[in-house]
Amino acid sequence: LQSINLSPALLNRYLKDRPLPDAQLAPLGRLTLTGFIKGNTQQLKVNRLALRSQSYTAFYGRIEASQLLSTDQLRFTLLIDSLRTQPSDLRGFLNDTIPGPMAALGESLYQGTIAGSLTDFELDGILQTQAGSALHDVQIQFSDKFKGADYKGELQLNGIALNQLLNNPDLGQLSLQVRGEGHGLTLDSIEATLDGTV
Repeated sequence: LQSINLSPALLNRYLKDRPLPDAQLAPLGRLTLTGFIKGNTQQLKVNRLALRSQSYTAFYGRIEASQLLSTDQLRFTLLIDSLRTQPSDLRGFLNDTIPGPMAALGESLYQGTIAGSLTDFELDGILQTQAGSALHDVQIQFSDKFKGADYKGELQLNGIALNQLLNNPDLGQLSLQVRGEGHGLTLDSIEATLDGTV
């Protein structure tokens, strides 16, 4: 996969039922997809996968997957070496108005791993912004037909600049660590316990 140039107009030729929003994606410009693919439906590897925009937003990573034709046996690992963006690249999805807290995040970088199956997987990663950072390690297991879910994990926030996010000079920085577990997907069914320090 040497290089594929993508644009909403080009993709929409094939996505007639669910077209991509041209205006929302306009700030990103043309998208370029590159990578090295090896394998078959039994075992597939995609190395040096890159999706770059003409702006700041870009994704770099790797994918390993097996049993692609069986939803029950499918297993995958998505290694996100770098997923970066900035508020101005997302303004098309926000009616050209960027909320103050989002603007305060500035340039953001995410690195992590998503691994498991379609119904049972773990997300582990770190998000770094110009207003602080967040680490997470979450396990999610969905029930039959995704009607419910069990989950547990840990979230750690480091040096979150509340004065920037809330535009209030009287506030300082927030750091916290929270562990929790629970189940349910709707407000009526959610039951969870949390334990944390601030």
